[in-house]
Amino acid sequence: MKRLLFILLFFIPINSNAQNDEWNIYKNFDYWKYPTIAITRNTSLEGHRIRTEITCSGAYLSAKLIYSYPSDWENIDIRKKLILDKIPFNFVGGGVFTEQHPKHYSVFSLDYNWSDVIQLDEENNFEFSNPFFEKLKTANPNSSYIIQGRSIKDEDYNPNKENHNFVDWEARVPLKNYLNVLEELKPYCINITLNQPLDNNSQFIKFEMKDDQITDKYYILGTFKPLFAGDTLNHISGSVDLRISSKTHNQRGKINIEKGFALPSLKGKCTDYFEDQSKDKCVLPRFINLEKQNFDFLEYAPIRIFDIDFDGINEVIIGTLGGNRGAFKYQIYEFTDNGDDMLPSISFRSDAEINKDLKTLTTRNDSNVCTSSVITYRSDGIGFKVIKKVENDYFDKNNPNKCITRVSD
Repeated sequence: MKRLLFILLFFIPINSNAQNDEWNIYKNFDYWKYPTIAITRNTSLEGHRIRTEITCSGAYLSAKLIYSYPSDWENIDIRKKLILDKIPFNFVGGGVFTEQHPKHYSVFSLDYNWSDVIQLDEENNFEFSNPFFEKLKTANPNSSYIIQGRSIKDEDYNPNKENHNFVDWEARVPLKNYLNVLEELKPYCINITLNQPLDNNSQFIKFEMKDDQITDKYYILGTFKPLFAGDTLNHISGSVDLRISSKTHNQRGKINIEKGFALPSLKGKCTDYFEDQSKDKCVLPRFINLEKQNFDFLEYAPIRIFDIDFDGINEVIIGTLGGNRGAFKYQIYEFTDNGDDMLPSISFRSDAEINKDLKTLTTRNDSNVCTSSVITYRSDGIGFKVIKKVENDYFDKNNPNKCITRVSD
């Protein structure tokens, strides 16, 4: 499933005299930080307006009410609700903001029970599980929903006594072309667009792992930021923030990689864009599911979780590009007791040899025809320890062209 985040907002426009009869799509990211569809409506209170916005900005669906009152009215009552097909959805929360002086904004959100993770089904249609958003999707397009609330004039309000001069208000919001405009928004929700220079990119790709052997035991959530592309294997690489927690043990931790991390499904994407910097646009999916892990380290994989050092406890093995001699580099991470950053132990090249019978791992590092090292680790039941190191180098300063081998046990 592909996941999306929408935020349903009620916002106040700059022009206080106009309202919309249909939903519109906005792509001006200087004002709207995310692609947005919106509709603005007057309420029954003169000078009071409400704007409904639905915005793609992550992996969850939440609803908010943002509106303003005329300057001589107070916003103190929190009993506001949205009525859709005769079903009320109450608003909670609050906060007052000044954004278009002297207009004041009060922000209310639907109860957190009405948050949802938005997914796309196999036919690429929106798939909701939350009652509010299910109802919004299936409502008659010729119908409307109603927002109700109340307020009081400044001159009638006294914070030290009970107030009885509240005025009820409501706004009717037509659904009309809502679903069509929501469909128009979909490409912006499921994709990100990269621009040159790529190393200044600030957009992220969310990913999860879909492997029953792993996901039955661990929660894995990652945020990948593309920063480089065009290596010999046509990978797109960058930084990653990874959070892992065990479902069965008190294990959790985080891993941050600054460069070289890659997602295999992006291999070969946008190659023409990176070969020609005048092509200043590359479209990538916003959400990715990683494939089931394999145990062939010659085949790049960003994440593996298994007991690699034979201590009876699973480790996390992170793969990055740009290792020695063009090989992939793998770094082993250990869970900690405090749940903070995971501890790196040894790293190895993708052509390392693992002997399960001897419980050893042998890896090498090569610089030139003479300079190299081969290190063998063996598990002692707690972790890997070095048992042998073979080094080739020009160790003799008096004979700088002589290649010498040193063996340390």
